[in-house]
Amino acid sequence: MTDDSKLKQVRKSKGFTLKDVEHSTGVNTGTLSRYERGEQEPRVGRLRSLANFYGVDLMDLLDEATVL
Repeated sequence: MTDDSKLKQVRKSKGFTLKDVEHSTGVNTGTLSRYERGEQEPRVGRLRSLANFYGVDLMDLLDEATVL
């Protein structure tokens, strides 16, 4: 298993940069980076927005250790 979070894995697999996500979702790159490093947990509504943007199921963005 890699050190990358599911959020980062999905973003990279879709070919998006943090700036791409910021421009399309309005979520600040610093915030996105903290989510990806596990320093901050996104709220469910934010996860839904990111899942919609990436075109994946919400569960695809959750790490095994993530608790809602």
